[in-house]
Amino acid sequence: MKFGEKVKALRKKAGLTQEQLAERCGRGKSYICNIEKGTRMTTLDNVPDLATALGVSIGELIDPDEVEPSSPYLEFIPYLAQADEVTLNNIRAILGMPKKNVTSEFTKKIN
Repeated sequence: MKFGEKVKALRKKAGLTQEQLAERCGRGKSYICNIEKGTRMTTLDNVPDLATALGVSIGELIDPDEVEPSSPYLEFIPYLAQADEVTLNNIRAILGMPKKNVTSEFTKKIN
């Protein structure tokens, strides 16, 4: 199953509309729509937000066997799929990306 198909299936399983998922991720409806259609790819940094919004683990959302073989990040996918929030923030720090508190941001959005 392709990434967009998996997002759509998990969204429907969670009983969410595209608009609701987009709001939980802090994105627009067109972002979710295009991911589901396969016309837009997401970055690895957005995967934790999507997983949290869908109520699944990163590992449930990303299957290392489904990642494009030419991806320079392929070797890291199994680790990201098992990473907790602290580990993801450490990875962001190493890459010079801003730290996120995904759980707290998500909790604020749904409360």
